[in-house]
Amino acid sequence: MLRVPTSGKRSASGSSNPLTKAVILVGGPSRGTRFRPLSLDLPKPLFEVAGHPIIWHCLQAVAKVKGIKEVILIGYYDESVFKEFIKDSTKEFPQLKVTYLREYKALGTAGGLYHFRDAILKGKPDQFFVLNADVCSSFPLEQMLRLFQEKDAEAVILGTRVTNDATNFGCIVSDAHTKRVLHYVEKPESQISNLINCGVYLFATESIFPAIRTAIKRRAERPRMISYPSSENLDQSFVADDEELEKSEVLRLEQDILSELADSNRFFVLETKDFWRQIKTAGSAIPANALYLQKAFQQQSEELAKPSATIVPPVFIHPTAEVDPTAKLGPNVSIGPRVVVGPGARIKESIVLEDAEIKHDACVLYSIIGWNSRVGAWARVEGTPTPVGSHTTSIIKNGVKVQAITILGKETGVGDEVRVQNCICLPYKELKRDVSNEIIMTMGKALLKLDPVKISEKLKPLSYVILLSLGVIPVLSFGHGMVVGSLRKPARIPYPNPYATAEQAEKSKDAYKFNCAQRAHAQFLENMPQTMLTMLVGGLSYPRAVAYLGVGWIISRVLFAYGYIMSNKPHGNGMADVNGVTQDTANLHLDEVTGERVSKSELKKRIKLREQEAKKAAKAAAAPPKQAPKKKANDEIDESNLNPNQYFEIRSGRINRLRETKEPNPYPHKFQINTDLREFVTKYNHFKPGENEKETEIRVAGRVYVKRESGSKLVFYDIRANGVKVQIMCQAQEARGDVPFESQHEVIRRGDIIGVVGYPGRTAPKNRPNEGELSVFANQVILLTPCLHQIPSEHFGLQDVETRFRQRYLDLIMNDKSRSILITRAKIVSYIRNYFDSNGFIEVETPMMNVIAGGATAKPFVTHINEYDTNLFMRIAPELYLKMLVVGGIERVYELGKQFRNEGADLTHNPEFTTCEFYEAYADMYDVMKRTEELVSGLVKEITGGYKTKFTTQKGESYDINWEAPWARVEMIPELEKATGEKFPPGDKLHTGETNEFLKKVLKKHNIVCPPPETNARMIDKLVGDFIEEKCINPTFIMGHPQMMSPLAKYHRSQPGICERFEAFVGKKEIANAYTELNDPFDQRLRFEEQARQKDQGDDEAQLIDENFCTSLEFGLPPTGGWGMGIDRLVMFLTNNYTIREVLAFPFMKDDQVKEKEKETAAEVVGIESGVVEEVLEYVINKPRQPGTNRDKGMDAMKDVTTKVISKDNPEKFT
Repeated sequence: MLRVPTSGKRSASGSSNPLTKAVILVGGPSRGTRFRPLSLDLPKPLFEVAGHPIIWHCLQAVAKVKGIKEVILIGYYDESVFKEFIKDSTKEFPQLKVTYLREYKALGTAGGLYHFRDAILKGKPDQFFVLNADVCSSFPLEQMLRLFQEKDAEAVILGTRVTNDATNFGCIVSDAHTKRVLHYVEKPESQISNLINCGVYLFATESIFPAIRTAIKRRAERPRMISYPSSENLDQSFVADDEELEKSEVLRLEQDILSELADSNRFFVLETKDFWRQIKTAGSAIPANALYLQKAFQQQSEELAKPSATIVPPVFIHPTAEVDPTAKLGPNVSIGPRVVVGPGARIKESIVLEDAEIKHDACVLYSIIGWNSRVGAWARVEGTPTPVGSHTTSIIKNGVKVQAITILGKETGVGDEVRVQNCICLPYKELKRDVSNEIIMTMGKALLKLDPVKISEKLKPLSYVILLSLGVIPVLSFGHGMVVGSLRKPARIPYPNPYATAEQAEKSKDAYKFNCAQRAHAQFLENMPQTMLTMLVGGLSYPRAVAYLGVGWIISRVLFAYGYIMSNKPHGNGMADVNGVTQDTANLHLDEVTGERVSKSELKKRIKLREQEAKKAAKAAAAPPKQAPKKKANDEIDESNLNPNQYFEIRSGRINRLRETKEPNPYPHKFQINTDLREFVTKYNHFKPGENEKETEIRVAGRVYVKRESGSKLVFYDIRANGVKVQIMCQAQEARGDVPFESQHEVIRRGDIIGVVGYPGRTAPKNRPNEGELSVFANQVILLTPCLHQIPSEHFGLQDVETRFRQRYLDLIMNDKSRSILITRAKIVSYIRNYFDSNGFIEVETPMMNVIAGGATAKPFVTHINEYDTNLFMRIAPELYLKMLVVGGIERVYELGKQFRNEGADLTHNPEFTTCEFYEAYADMYDVMKRTEELVSGLVKEITGGYKTKFTTQKGESYDINWEAPWARVEMIPELEKATGEKFPPGDKLHTGETNEFLKKVLKKHNIVCPPPETNARMIDKLVGDFIEEKCINPTFIMGHPQMMSPLAKYHRSQPGICERFEAFVGKKEIANAYTELNDPFDQRLRFEEQARQKDQGDDEAQLIDENFCTSLEFGLPPTGGWGMGIDRLVMFLTNNYTIREVLAFPFMKDDQVKEKEKETAAEVVGIESGVVEEVLEYVINKPRQPGTNRDKGMDAMKDVTTKVISKDNPEKFT
């Protein structure tokens, strides 16, 4: 373990403000290969993202930290690479001294720090930041520094949470309260935490360098392996030298240092909630570009283009670029220097590098256009968008992993009307046809630029140098071999090992010389290409240098060979090693079996081992011959090694044979059970080990999860049903029935549904007599339904989220948690229904399709009814129909049902969702508040047993929620005034144009962006979301909404311009919405007209005028209180799930659009034809019927269609 020094408060500089430096690790040309083809022409750190080099963003973050005056860049690039960048950075950040230190070779992230420790420690800084240049982040360095000082830390690491697989990153296990790092593992084999390393560190100088020094020392102290060769394998043998020790300098922070720092108890993590991602591949530059542009837009950077009809922010356009006014750019677009964008072009989520040209009407989406590249007119260059939270830009297309971002290398041309999708194109390529999902590697233009005539003219003056070099090299090689050969003696005896005799060791000195001579000559031959190159270069300036170089070089190599052989070679002790072997062979003993001389202890071991082998051989000879194991009747193979397709094909064939033979019938019609597994466990759990009731017949059924065989006479199953697992113990002596024991079990596999007839009992294992397991001792096992597919193992389970939601049946088979969530949901719905039923409410069902989408402010789905040739809207809320029922005299009414809103799908929204709405005559908003508290608090008590629950967000934030009544109440406008520091207009002025300008200023002041259109209602709703909803952890009522936000709510009885409405929030999310319902038909019509005006302004979610509802109000709606609550979201809170998909039985899933080969069905695999179906169709079609009726017409149409379909394979079947 690394020894990390600890101490008290530090201030090596003696100042009250400790001195801080920053180090940025930029890598080298041997790294960054995944960034190709962009790194072929420019080092990755200097690639421009959001208008600036990647490393510039790191430098900008460092410049904001007070006290940092020096920044050191460490890497393996040539010094000239960063010369211009450092020059420009010094001008832009005059307070910083920026220097570049080049490693003599790639030393690793920790090795580079240690190599340049003197430069870092110059000026005696107390701590220093370390930033990896290939990271995109907001870089909260000041927060890291504060944590560092508060905790008196030795190291602080920046971390963030990821939602997908964290095993591709360094994983951090930390104490949530103290923020101390408990454990660190770089790329673990299994996920141990979703908190990952962001590649930004803050180290104390007094701790990190001793830690690295300890790691280097530990490597250096490892034993050196020495091979003693013989004359038979001289070419493959070697003598270890100090070259291995040079590798000890190659150290990485992540693998070699951080895991040990956790043991110091002064290693802390700052978890950032802001954006972060790696910039490893070329495609990752696109999401990094988007993140940096969005950050600049939030900070209202002057560098960005101003939003307009053709500029969708954020967009960066270089001042020298030429963009046609009709071209539409954004969002998240960077346009480089001297780029030309033609009329009608469309660019989105892309980077266009300098001197590129996008011609008219071209489309560029999710792509990087290289330097000097050209996209033709009407061409389309596009990638595929990836999820926001994803840390990869790869997708699966046709079963192959491809880059989602399209990248065009330098000077690439895309022809007119050519489509390029998901491709990586290397430089100098002309694309004249449509391509997709390819890596285009031909570099045609580069080859065409080579002129053979010019090349020959340049090489002609050098021809004599080339010929001279080709003649000198063989001569030097031959001469060197003669000299080396004269220095050695022929080797007759193999080179000794440590157990050689003294005579053998003495004679082997000649063999050692022979080995050294061979190595010296081999080094000469290995250096021959470098020698030839050196001569050529020397000959360019002075031809005689060829001869001088040759003579000097051969003299140096002869001297080196002589020193190497005569004990003066640079590495090792030469002949001293052999002399040591001679002295070590004095007290060795002869092994008479092998003829070797070995030590006394080794000889004893060999004698003892031979005696044991002799006893075993005698015992084996006396034992009777073993009988060959009986081969299984069905020649069963090891199915665990089959892939899913092979398993499906083999399993389908076997089950089909059982269908034909009925031995046994794999799909019986009935199996009578007499005991539920839950009842079984409850009734017999008191059994002691060895206890049973053989006289009691148990008939149970369930799905097989585990099958274990202990020989041919004993089989165990673990079956599950209704969330309960029970073991089935099958013994050959207990088997009953007509089917033999082996035949019962050879056809059963994991996933099958079986019936078991037996008796209850508890096992009593011999090795664990007190740990018996409750079991059914089976007399008969019957296959009820086979599973044709492999199911995941119980050890690993079903973890893939996509598969879990797309194949929910498999999820329910494998995951008890998914089952318990659906059961809890059913209990919640049942409780709500019982509550309303017991309080005198009547449950009704209202239409799912409407001519007008009313009752809520939302975007509807559109469908079509063919009979009336009319478009209809799927229901977004049942509110208007329920209130019309109240008008009709049903004074207490409610509905539990589905709503449909075309507003996208995310963690908390599904296009199809469940709500509960109720309306109560002669009640108002305050009565509904009391009923809400009573209903929800009682529900939580019933489901959880208490009023307190825990909810964890996607980011890992944990909330302790207290549902107990009474709930908090907040007035909207006064709370916004308190939060913003602005005095809002009176309620009756909130809908005016003056208020619109006021709200825009408030949003701009607080850096809040409201998506267009910027209506008063949307801007107020955005402010509420940022300033009020974020504080609503425990259940809270937000009241006092402006009237223009609530077209169906009644005006406030004492506050003009405000309506009587509340929204219930829990955990920053809305769960309920309620009004004192508007029953004034005159006011209602005015509200609908205001909504129509907002729709004209571009608000697609505004409501239309429902004339039927307005007419119903004219008949008189009594004073009414109404309420609506989202069932799905309530279930999310009570089951602690941050995604709505977990609480829906079948959540909506986007079609992956991957055109895979159609999978064969089980019937197709085994070759079953649909003959029975044809007979049924023939009977239905030809059955006598009443002429002229609708049924008659329908059958004629069915006959036509069926004849076309079936007659393809059997044209004479129907005529």
